[in-house]
Amino acid sequence: MRHFAKLLGTLAIGFTAATAQAQDFYKMGTLAPGGTIYTITAGFAQAVTRHVDGAEVQVNASGSAAQHMLAAARGDLDFFMSSTLLYHHMANGSAMYAKIDNAPELAQNLRGIFNFPVGAWHALVYADSGIESFDDIEGKTVFLGPPSGGSTAFTKAVVEGATGFVAEEDFDVAKMGFQAAQQGFQDRRIDVLIFPSLVPGAYVQQLALTNDLRLLSLRDEDYEKPGVAAVMSQAGRSREVIPEGAYGEGLQSGGDVQTVGA
Repeated sequence: MRHFAKLLGTLAIGFTAATAQAQDFYKMGTLAPGGTIYTITAGFAQAVTRHVDGAEVQVNASGSAAQHMLAAARGDLDFFMSSTLLYHHMANGSAMYAKIDNAPELAQNLRGIFNFPVGAWHALVYADSGIESFDDIEGKTVFLGPPSGGSTAFTKAVVEGATGFVAEEDFDVAKMGFQAAQQGFQDRRIDVLIFPSLVPGAYVQQLALTNDLRLLSLRDEDYEKPGVAAVMSQAGRSREVIPEGAYGEGLQSGGDVQTVGA
């Protein structure tokens, strides 16, 4: 009996210890390293893992925000980054969610935790590319964002609205994720890399140390054009300025850069 009681005590201690050490694992979808979105979401994941007992957030930095949002709505992802525009499209079954019959119902499964600014859209080119304004992108290869991504639809609308060009007719579109696009730009396979980031952004800072770069600027009249004005009227959109000198001597902009933000 004494041996049995001792065994029970040992099992109870082992079970308690195992319970105390158990972890609740949560999955987060975010975008590639190098931008604001990854920095903030990965920081959130680290904070939860460090300071919430028994919780660990695992980060997957691949795919688009639209894909992550759909996965979360279906119960396959716990945390994700989204935007007011993406939620609008899912709730209305439009744009990238048009072919998903139950998108409006899925949208009801989602909740927001906190908001943060994504930053200013950077339209980056090499200084020796011959591209000095958006008018020069005709015939070039442009990265607008990941396929079916929310930022892609917004960027496409701004570029087409400002220039009158049509994507895939007047200029080629690089269809890949952010990380692959960053590498493609460094390999000179992409002429114009467009992406959101707080200023200064780590990716541009690093690239500007060894390369001469240029940021393309919108003009005052571009914001008044119907296509640009329409998307800028959506919730969460803003007019932004990247100050001259924000990235040092490695980036030539010829003054402050006018752009858009979210």
